[in-house]
Amino acid sequence: MYTEVYGRGKPLLLIHGNGGSIKAFTQTIPYFAKRYRVIAVDSRAQGKTVDAGDSLSFEMMADDFAALRQKWVGW
Repeated sequence: MYTEVYGRGKPLLLIHGNGGSIKAFTQTIPYFAKRYRVIAVDSRAQGKTVDAGDSLSFEMMADDFAALRQKWVGW
């Protein structure tokens, strides 16, 4: 998954809406990055994240975000 990380502090994961991308947060990332480690993600098959599969579900996306949480937060 395509991910961008900004700032320091407690992690804050930004998740865009369906059909969106990190671009939805261009105005908010600088504000939150002053206080948090902002983790902005292009969801599966959206933005710069490519998905070669032919299906997509909320469960798959939840698993993706759980894996990111493990990577960046450790729980």
